[in-house]
Amino acid sequence: MRAVYPVATKDIFRVGLILGTVSSLGAVLCAWQGIKTKRDDGNDERSSDHELELVAEVRREDK
Repeated sequence: MRAVYPVATKDIFRVGLILGTVSSLGAVLCAWQGIKTKRDDGNDERSSDHELELVAEVRREDK
């Protein structure tokens, strides 16, 4: 029974390493997209949630 513990522990760490590597690769390969919108007054500050909702609504109406 004691001989099983080292094998199981090794398998647990192997699965964790594989899953961590796959998820890291997925995060690195994912395209980075900013959600920052440029304001009409030329100011590059982040817009509030309300302003973002208005921009989305205007874009939906334009289509």
